[in-house]
Amino acid sequence: MKPSPRKLRVLRAVLIVTASVWLCAGALAEATVSPDEVEGPVTWGSVSNVMHLHHLWFAGQPDQAGMEKAKAEGVAVVINLRDPSEHAWDEKSAVEALGMTYYSVPVRGAPFDKAVFDEIESLVKQHHSEEILVHCASSNRVGGWLATHLAARHEMSVDEALAVGRRAGITKVSIEQAVRAFLGD
Repeated sequence: MKPSPRKLRVLRAVLIVTASVWLCAGALAEATVSPDEVEGPVTWGSVSNVMHLHHLWFAGQPDQAGMEKAKAEGVAVVINLRDPSEHAWDEKSAVEALGMTYYSVPVRGAPFDKAVFDEIESLVKQHHSEEILVHCASSNRVGGWLATHLAARHEMSVDEALAVGRRAGITKVSIEQAVRAFLGD
């Protein structure tokens, strides 16, 4: 016996609601990130402070060997937070030669620029299903971005977000202060 069109519409509606609940539950689960979930440090080439959280990798400045290791780990996207004047090598060409996508989004330190952080957010969202390496010189700015991301996008308290940010790279008090100022804390 073939189901009626009405029963098919009801079944379709139930499936859509069920899928929506699962997706929302997944988003809420992401909001409960703890510092313990940040894995590492591991060494990629000359950089020894590579950390990992879900599909995001955080590091100081990788060299060619570090980029090759990133590629071997499945990284498909590199977001460089350094100003081009901060380094002498052609990172973009090195990354693209390995088949990865490269973005330069300079974070010039404190105070943080909302437009710059929005651009990073947009790239992370655009590449949400890919492994992403976000790096700066030492991983301080990276940890600062991550802390603001967790507090603003995942409703984490500023102190909890800073704990995760420290695990991902924040070592400077000035970066912690910039995070607090950015978040209005």
